[in-house]
Amino acid sequence: MKFNRYLAIAKVGLFLNGIEDYGITEDQLLKVADINPLLFEAPDNRLPLEKVNLLFNTAADLTNEPLIGLKQGLRLTRGFSNILGYILMNCTNLGEAASKYCCYERIVDSTNEYRIVTDGNNLVLELIEDDGWERIAGTVIDFKLAGMVAYAKLLTGKPFKVKAVNLVRQNATFIEQYQQYFGCPVNLGQSRNSLVFDKEVFALPIIAPNLRLKEQFERIAFDSLKQDGDQDYTVKVAQAIVTRLTGGSFSIKDIAVTLTMSVRNLQLNLKNEGTSYIQILNEVRKNRSVELLQDNHVSVAEIAYLLGFSETRSFERAFKRWTGLSPAKYRATLKRDKKDADRRSNC
Repeated sequence: MKFNRYLAIAKVGLFLNGIEDYGITEDQLLKVADINPLLFEAPDNRLPLEKVNLLFNTAADLTNEPLIGLKQGLRLTRGFSNILGYILMNCTNLGEAASKYCCYERIVDSTNEYRIVTDGNNLVLELIEDDGWERIAGTVIDFKLAGMVAYAKLLTGKPFKVKAVNLVRQNATFIEQYQQYFGCPVNLGQSRNSLVFDKEVFALPIIAPNLRLKEQFERIAFDSLKQDGDQDYTVKVAQAIVTRLTGGSFSIKDIAVTLTMSVRNLQLNLKNEGTSYIQILNEVRKNRSVELLQDNHVSVAEIAYLLGFSETRSFERAFKRWTGLSPAKYRATLKRDKKDADRRSNC
C-alpha cells in the first residue's frame, strides 16, 4: 500500500495562526488553494501532502513573502492541542520530548520522519525523506524547522541557541535572513535538512511535567498509531463495509459512526484521497463478487444477498456495469478458462 503522507489539520492551523498580519485572510488563502474550510472543524482531519505544498506556496505567493514558512514557524506561540502535545509537555526534559516526538509524530505529521543523531558533542535533529517520495516544499521545511525551535522554547520556557542549521537547498538568496532568524550559521547544499544543538540543550527541563499523565497519554498514542497503521480513510471505510456487508447496515452514516466521525468529515477526507463512499462500496462489492463466483456451490442469488443487494436483478445489473459481463457469463468464462488450463497441463 502506498504510504499516505499528510499534515494534521491541527498543525496546519498553527501555520495559519495570524496569517491576517500579511494582508490576506484565511478564507482567501483556502479558497485560492482549493481547500475546504470545513476540514478545520475537526483537528484530527488530515491534509494530503500535495495540498500542504499548495497551501504553503500559495501563502508565499499571495503575501509576496518567500520566507513565510520560516516566519510563521518562529512566531509559534502554542503547541499541539492533542495527545502528542500532552505527551511532550509532560516529558522530563527537552531530549525526552524530542525522542517522544520522533516516536509519535505521525499523529500530526507523516510528511517526513525525524531522527536524532549524535555527532560528537552535538545532537542533530534530521528530517528524513525517501528518494521515492514527493518532495516537501521549501516553505513547509522552513515552517517545520523553525516551528521545532519555537516549540522547544515554549516547552522549556528558556532561551537557547541552535548551533547550526543544515539545508538541502542550494539557493543562497536569503541566507542572511536565515542566519538572522535562527541566530546561527546556515549551511546550504547539505544531504539532510536538520537542526544542530549542543547536548546541553537537550538536558533543559520541561516546565512542570506530570510523569503519570505522560504514561497515560503514551498508552493512548500507542493504541492510536497501532490502530491507524499506514491506513488511510479509504482502507478504513473498505474494511468497515466488509465487516457489515452481510446482514448489517453499511450506509455512509453507519460507517461514519463506526469511525467515530461525522458524515461530512468522512466525505471530505475521502474526497481528499480522490474517492468517495459509493466508489469504495462498489469496489468492495465487485472484488467480493468475483471471489464468490469462483465457488460454483454459491448461487448468484446467494451472492446478491451476501453483498447486501435487495434483489438479484440489482446485483446482476451492477456486476455487468463493473465487468461488462453478467454474473452467469462471467462464471461460465471462469469454467472455460479452468478447463483450458487443465487440458494444457495434461498435454
